[in-house]
Order: sequence, then structure tokens, then C-alpha cells
Amino acid sequence: MLSFHPALADLTRAGWQWDHGRWRCGDSWVQPISHPALRHEIDRTQHTTTILVRDLASPVTLAGPAPPAHDGEGATGTARGDALVLHLQPGRVTLTAGIGGTVPWHVP
Repeated sequence: MLSFHPALADLTRAGWQWDHGRWRCGDSWVQPISHPALRHEIDRTQHTTTILVRDLASPVTLAGPAPPAHDGEGATGTARGDALVLHLQPGRVTLTAGIGGTVPWHVP
């Protein structure tokens, strides 16, 4: 659901910006897969950056639970969905995978 290249020197910076399909900060970048079934969010504070990539059925958001998914007929979906959270802090990168601790990802 995403690929990324973190540089340790950039983890102390809060200057992440959207640039041509990926989040960039110095030499670091995070690129969510572009797909209509996926959404991504970023939360930047002075010393921490959190990036979430989730499918539309996932109840996980950075702000709290997402609204329930609906199928084409308007019925509430029951799928739990999947999500990937990348948490960048000075000297530390944490990657949390979705349901069952698995989600497709690639680190170049």
C-alpha cells in the first residue's frame, strides 16, 4: 500500500510536503499506492509525522473511526478493512500493519 525511503537526518523535521504523488521531506519520501479503493492521511507535529494508508472499508483514521462503508445499494458494509500506519520520530521509524499484522508493502 506504500513504499518509502526514510533518511535518519530528516526524522527530526516536520517539513513533509506533497510532491508529485509522494510525501517528501529532505531526502526522505513516502509514496502511497494510487488506487481508488485507498485513502491516505498525514499528521505532522513538531517532532513526529504519522502517515496512514487505508482501504475504504477500514474503520481506522488518524482522527478516529471512519464512517461505515456502503455498497452500491446503500447497505452498510461489514468488512473490517485494512490499514498501514507509518510513524516517523527522531531516530525511530515504526510501521504498523493492518489486520493480522499483514499488508502488502515494499521498501526499496
